[in-house]
Amino acid sequence: MRPTQSMQATARAVRQSVRTPRAGRAAPLRQSAASISAAAAASTSKTLAGRACSAMMRRPLAAGSRTFATTPARRAEPPPPRRPDFKKLDAADVAHLRSLLGSPDSSLVTTIPAPNGEWQACAQDDLVSYNSDWMDKYHGHSPVLVKPKSTQEVSKVLQYCYQKRIAVVPQGGNTGLVGGGVPLYDELILSTEGLNQIRDFDDVSGASTSLVSFVNCPRRADKIDQKVS
Repeated sequence: MRPTQSMQATARAVRQSVRTPRAGRAAPLRQSAASISAAAAASTSKTLAGRACSAMMRRPLAAGSRTFATTPARRAEPPPPRRPDFKKLDAADVAHLRSLLGSPDSSLVTTIPAPNGEWQACAQDDLVSYNSDWMDKYHGHSPVLVKPKSTQEVSKVLQYCYQKRIAVVPQGGNTGLVGGGVPLYDELILSTEGLNQIRDFDDVSGASTSLVSFVNCPRRADKIDQKVS
């Protein structure tokens, strides 16, 4: 072990005191010797601790070993039972919803087949990304996905769902961590993917206003439409 600067300075002071003895110097000498012993012990313990830490850091971890404590995962509570007063979507609902949309072929996706061949039903896998969150933790079974392209279409769809007692789940980017945008059962998914037009842009602040901002405020959207036109 190499002596530190503080130990060397203490040793020089002790040697100087020994060379020029004075009366009553015995007690200070004993205190100096005790301080040297304490400093040497502390330095030795720090050196040994540092060597032990370095050895542990260089030592490869064994296969399957854990270096931290883990807490058991909390089980998610079961969802509440489906309310029987909500209507299940059928072909008649899909046909009426299509009549409310300007471009129903691109704004409505459903797994419900058309009795008269009016639309083509998609596979269940086509709606997996909308019925599940991006962490694959929450899963629903919605058969209808609606992507309106204007606030007027949003208002018409919600008005019809309110009249028919159809449960609706609004969904944005579906990047939440609590499953708020994922249906529990067979609710209608109202996606805002179609509301992607930039209506206003502030050059100073860099803030932009799109149709998504006016989903809950149709009157403001109408004013913006009049201003733009």
